[in-house]
Amino acid sequence: MSAAESPSRFTRNLALHDAVLQLQPEHQEDFQRLVKVLTQIHGFRLYFAQVDDIGYRDQVITQLNLVLAQDGKTVQTLDLSTFTRTLPFDEFESIINAQPVGTVMHLLNSEVWLAQHAAQLNIRRNAIATHSQCALLWWLPHSAVARIATEAPDVWSWRHGVFGFAMSRQAIGFDAAMLAPIAQSGPANLNATTLPQKSKRLASLRQLLEQEISDDLRFPLLIEMADLLALTGHANEALRCLHEQVLPLLEKAGAVFERARIIGRIAGILESRGELDEAERLRRCEELPVFEKLGEFRALANARSNLAVNLALRGKAEFYPEIATLLRQAYALTKRHGLPETLTIEQIYQRIFGKSIARRSPGKAKQAL
Repeated sequence: MSAAESPSRFTRNLALHDAVLQLQPEHQEDFQRLVKVLTQIHGFRLYFAQVDDIGYRDQVITQLNLVLAQDGKTVQTLDLSTFTRTLPFDEFESIINAQPVGTVMHLLNSEVWLAQHAAQLNIRRNAIATHSQCALLWWLPHSAVARIATEAPDVWSWRHGVFGFAMSRQAIGFDAAMLAPIAQSGPANLNATTLPQKSKRLASLRQLLEQEISDDLRFPLLIEMADLLALTGHANEALRCLHEQVLPLLEKAGAVFERARIIGRIAGILESRGELDEAERLRRCEELPVFEKLGEFRALANARSNLAVNLALRGKAEFYPEIATLLRQAYALTKRHGLPETLTIEQIYQRIFGKSIARRSPGKAKQAL
C-alpha cells in the first residue's frame, strides 16, 4: 500500500467497519458480501435484498451508500410506489437503460408495481440485460420475493445474488452517528451483545491481530477491539490500543480526518472515567480544529455537541453560554443537512436548559447532566 493510497483506503475501510457495526449481527456478513460485489461490478447485474422492516431497510441503504461513496460508485434510487398506476414497463426499462455504466440502482416500494408487471419483467429480462449497464438492487419483503420466484421464474433463476436483511428479532434502537452526543462508548450493536459474546469476540480479534496482515485490514480490527475493551471495563487497555496502535497507523498514512475521529473516541473514554479536563483539551485542540478546517459538517456538529456535553458535566453556570452556543451551532448544521442527530441535539439542549433550542436566550439553566 503506497503512501498516496493509504488515506483513501483507510477511509473506505473505516466506513465499512462503522457501517457493519450499525447493523444487526446476523446481517453483517451479507452486508459485507453485498459491498464486495457492488464495488466490483461494471456491467448489468440483478440482486435481491430481502427486508421486511422499511425503517431498517433505509438504515441499511444509508450505510451501504456511505461505503459505496468511498469507492466512487454512482448510486440512484427509483421509488416505484410513486408510479404504481402511471409508470409503464417501457418507461421503467428506459430509466434502467439510461443509467451510466457501473451505477447502483436501488429499487424501492415496488410490491404493487410488481403485481402489475411481473410477467413483462419475465419476458423482457434479456433485453434489459443486453442494454443496461447498471446493477439493480431490488429491496423487497418476503411476500414480493416469493411473487418474483413464482410469477417471474426466469428472472429469479437469472439473479446474480440474494442478500438477507429480514429482522429475526426485535430491532435494536441505534443512533446513526458513531460520535453522537453522550453515546460515545461504542456502537449500539456492540452494547447489545452479552459479556460472554464480547469476550469471545475479543479473543478472536486478538488471534487475528497476531497474524501478519496489512495495515488497512488491521486498522478496523483494532478499532473494534478498542470499542469492546471500553465496553467491558478495560478503559486503560482501550486507550493503549488507540494511542499505541491505531494513531500511529493513521499518522503513518497521513489520514488526518480519521485521526481526529479517533481522538474523539479517546475523549469519550476519558469522559466516561471522569477525566473531563484532558477530554476537553483533546476536543478543543485536536478534534474540532481538524473538522473545521476540512469542512466535515457532520463530524463538526458531533464534535461541538460532545464538547458541550463535556462542559455540561462540570455543572458550572459560567459554562452555560458556551454550551448553548455550541449546541445551537451543531443543531443548525444538522438541521440544514437533514441529519438524524438533529433530534439528539435538541433533546440534550432541552435536558440542560429546560426549553426548546429554537428559543434564543439560554435563560436559567437546569442542573447540568
